Amino acid sequence: MSVRGQTFEIRVQIVTEECCACHVAFGLTSEMQTRLRDTHQSFYCPNGHPQSYLGQTEAERLKIKLRSVEQDRDWYKEAESRQSAGRASAERQLAATKGVVTKMRKRAITGTCAFCHRHFTNVQRHVASQHPTESVE
Repeated sequence: MSVRGQTFEIRVQIVTEECCACHVAFGLTSEMQTRLRDTHQSFYCPNGHPQSYLGQTEAERLKIKLRSVEQDRDWYKEAESRQSAGRASAERQLAATKGVVTKMRKRAITGTCAFCHRHFTNVQRHVASQHPTESVE
């Protein structure tokens, strides 16, 4: 069997590049160019000058954007958690303050001093006559 005279048809897509040092034009297959862009590996022009694609690929840009969005999401979750804890603390403080105010109000209505706990009949009488809507409930 002879291999002479056989014809092969090969289709290869070639992408042209220009050397950044000597400006000679040369070609790469599109698959090779894609791989070099993705890996940022060095390659050489026909005159031996090193070349590489330094720019970010679309995938790299999207990964960076995704990381940024995930960090923002985490920050907002933590902020919401801190706010929720602060709100719960404020509600507990408000409830405690309301309890103290109610206790002091009841003492005033019954004529008892808030500091020394002595009873003053004239204060009790004053509250009963001048503020009839106030009562110990």
